[in-house]
Amino acid sequence: MKKMIFLFVCIITLLPTVIAQYPSKLLQLSFIRSSLTNADSDAIGAMHNEALEYVLSQPIMQKDITEIEFMKHYNEMLVRYFEMKGVNVQVIFNGSLDQFSQEGNTSICLQTDRLSIEAKSFACTVQQYFDEVASGRISVVEFARKMDALRLQAETLKDESETKLCALTASIAKHSVEFWHRNADHYYQRFYGIFSEQSTKEKGGPSINYNSALSPIALQQRIRWWAFAVSDIYGAWNWGRYGAAAGGAAGVVALGLTGATWHSGASLISQAASGVINK
Repeated sequence: MKKMIFLFVCIITLLPTVIAQYPSKLLQLSFIRSSLTNADSDAIGAMHNEALEYVLSQPIMQKDITEIEFMKHYNEMLVRYFEMKGVNVQVIFNGSLDQFSQEGNTSICLQTDRLSIEAKSFACTVQQYFDEVASGRISVVEFARKMDALRLQAETLKDESETKLCALTASIAKHSVEFWHRNADHYYQRFYGIFSEQSTKEKGGPSINYNSALSPIALQQRIRWWAFAVSDIYGAWNWGRYGAAAGGAAGVVALGLTGATWHSGASLISQAASGVINK
């Protein structure tokens, strides 16, 4: 009987961690320490953009490199950047980018287990506004305003981890949309067909009208810029939730920021390296 009670207590204790282990079956992020717990949430979002630029602009990210070598450098550069900012995390990727792209990103409105009603509503509101900017119903500027308002609204939540999670997600959503709207084409070209062992393959994806005269990649139709931003929002919210179980408010910030950056960068690379042609 005592063994049964002990087992039940262990299951209940581990339940939040188990629920929060769904961001990716291939990616493992571990929280060690962070000095950003009390950092301004808008500054965290700006740091996300800076991290993407730092990693994706590295000279070592060159042509004729294998996927395994590339992802090793990618993870190392990401860890190095965050170390410089006072965040220590471990990043392990066990799989291929093709497998990663098949995992897909679901609406964060559905990823709300064990959260308050207010936090659940917050996630669905972020998702709603993102769908609007992705479809062109609102501008990037208007989306940024709405995310700023939500970020400040998050400060009214009672739970500290939920406050950090919601503010972080809104801030990263704002900065991510601005970043990818401005830079998606540039980085897509940089990593187009990069892997030496992988020939260009056709894959399905969202359609987009594209003027090939603007790019050396003739007749190439790119996935929409917001396809990378949605990976940021997914990564921020779901790794932030996992971070709450792993390290409270500090874990939310550290893993939410790292997870968002990793997911959108990897999404870009997997699409560009494969030479996505949209149907």
